[in-house]
Amino acid sequence: MPKKVALIRGDGAGPELVDAMIHVLKSTGTNVEFITCDAGLEWWESKGGDTFVPEETWRVLEETDACFKGPTTTIPVEGTPKSVAVSIRQKFDLYANVRPIKTFPNNVGPLGEVDFVCVREATEGLYAGIEYRLTDDVSIAIRKVSKKACERVARRAFQIAQERNWTKLIAIYKANILKITDGMFFDAVKRVGLGYSDIEVEAYFIDNFAQQLVKNPQRFDQNVVLSTNLFMDLISEEASGLI
Repeated sequence: MPKKVALIRGDGAGPELVDAMIHVLKSTGTNVEFITCDAGLEWWESKGGDTFVPEETWRVLEETDACFKGPTTTIPVEGTPKSVAVSIRQKFDLYANVRPIKTFPNNVGPLGEVDFVCVREATEGLYAGIEYRLTDDVSIAIRKVSKKACERVARRAFQIAQERNWTKLIAIYKANILKITDGMFFDAVKRVGLGYSDIEVEAYFIDNFAQQLVKNPQRFDQNVVLSTNLFMDLISEEASGLI
């Protein structure tokens, strides 16, 4: 019985990338049944509404085993829907975004070979989307951080390190400025880490880590790198440039 996979082809270059993915899966003999469904900017521009994800797509997502989503466009315009990716993560509580950063064979980047894993908390932070326009001149965004979300993503990060027989977890934060929210995040990492005595925890401020990543990325080989939603969004994009 094949697994059923929802397939969102996406916007722009999305369909081309999805076709390449399907070619790879067919070549490797993967036994899946794709169910194509709509979502994204191009669908929204033709249909309108307050979401990039139609109701029929939500039904497909609820009934399938997994989803493969091509890139979808989110426009930076006030009053438009939240992104497809954020909507799906929050709907299904997909709290850990796991991004391996490993050099491809025979394709070494200019900064050398690397091998580490980025883990991104994917339901909270500034991506909670809680924003207010207080006056014509002042707007605020709320960075939501909870003990529960921090502990469960930290636990997943430690599990990944343990599964790979790696002995170090890097926590990225900015607690000298974000004393309460990042303080809660790092306290959760340390608390969960008590159950993984064979894994060392090392902390970096995000600005320092971003610099080290382009000075000597090999220092993070065989490490799991963990952070909150926005910080790890930025760091994992930078890291992907290494490969």
